[in-house]
Amino acid sequence: MSSTSYMELLLPSSLETLVVKHCQGLRELPILPSSLVYLKIIDVGLTKLPVIGTFCNETIETKSSKCLDIQVCSCPSLTSLEGSLIDQKEYSKIFRDIHISNCGHLQSLSSTFEQMNGLRRLYIQSCPMLTILRDTEDKLLPSSLTDLTIWDCGDMERPLLGSLQQLTNVSSLQLIHCSRLVSLPSADVFKNLRSLKDIYIANCENLSSLGGLGSIPSLCLLSIASCSYLEEAVSSPRPEGSASEDDHLVLHKNSLTINELKIDLPSLLLVEPLKNLCHTRKLEIEDGTEMKSLPEQWLLQNKSSLQYLCICKAESLESLQPCMQDLSSLEQLHLFGARKLRSLPYLPSSLQYLGIKECDSELEEKSRENGSPEWNKISIIPRVQIGKSCFILGKKCRKRTYKRLSCSEYEKCHRHR
Repeated sequence: MSSTSYMELLLPSSLETLVVKHCQGLRELPILPSSLVYLKIIDVGLTKLPVIGTFCNETIETKSSKCLDIQVCSCPSLTSLEGSLIDQKEYSKIFRDIHISNCGHLQSLSSTFEQMNGLRRLYIQSCPMLTILRDTEDKLLPSSLTDLTIWDCGDMERPLLGSLQQLTNVSSLQLIHCSRLVSLPSADVFKNLRSLKDIYIANCENLSSLGGLGSIPSLCLLSIASCSYLEEAVSSPRPEGSASEDDHLVLHKNSLTINELKIDLPSLLLVEPLKNLCHTRKLEIEDGTEMKSLPEQWLLQNKSSLQYLCICKAESLESLQPCMQDLSSLEQLHLFGARKLRSLPYLPSSLQYLGIKECDSELEEKSRENGSPEWNKISIIPRVQIGKSCFILGKKCRKRTYKRLSCSEYEKCHRHR
């Protein structure tokens, strides 16, 4: 493409989709037509991204274009987005979704992100060489964003997070492998994120504080995994002048509400503001390896709202507390790997499903005996699975029958009973 004329490099003028995959010898692409709506480049040897335009009198003319989605993945020779279609200010408003991942030598993004008023989703993953652009701190992102993923972005992690305050439309935020992240943004920042519904945080090894997260009125989902410093922060001594127990009681009235909470370690329930939650509907703990009993105080705080409880790797769980009966809204209880569990407490009448997989054989055997204490505790629950045994309202059945029975049939059986 060194001395070839522009005319020979033009793509079809009505082209809408261009996908280039596994062309490692390809160093450059032709000018893109303004008709393009989807560009996907995966595992290509490009040294720079193309531009949008039309050829006229040996110059590139620009004209209005449609909304455009871009995916650039695994381009090891790409070092900068400057001078590409993403950097063309005249086209800054056409971008809708931008996905950039696994470009290990990419050092600079575009300075025009802030002007992309139509941009809805920005996904940047595994670009560890990224550096801060001149005069762009706190002005990187447009307020139109609804979904933002920051995943191993080198020095760009902090500036991208610094732009959060103006993202009043963002509903989903993912922070993954952000090694430079020590604390989530302040309460002043979170107060502006009025549309935020889902937060995913994973493998942020230096994260030690959830910052001002508690200032958000409500979230649909919060997921936290593999953030070891957060667990250590629980056992750290409280700084002088920090909130007292009385302050926490006041905070209960105005604390963050989370519909669904997913955590890997139960100790995270002691981290602010999670320890003050009292309206959570769904709790999943992915690693209960060292948990001998359930977090009683937290469960009682959420007893009127909690509908779903799931504990994975419950290898050390020896008993379920009597307080389980007080969880008046609980509908599903899932326990995986609870091999030390020998008996059950009385469970709430609201429970529709009890699943204890990979359990102690003695507990399974006791549950099968009609009239036994364990059978009495499960006989009023519509669906029960203990080990390999399945029950419908206390009656043992085949697994195929168990799976086939619909919810309406459960209700019908329950009424007749």
